[in-house]
Amino acid sequence: DGHAVAFKSRKLKDAERR
Repeated sequence: DGHAVAFKSRKLKDAERR
């Protein structure tokens, strides 16, 4: 599930950005 990984990575990146 590359899409799931991308979503998780994006969410993690967003959290780190915050």
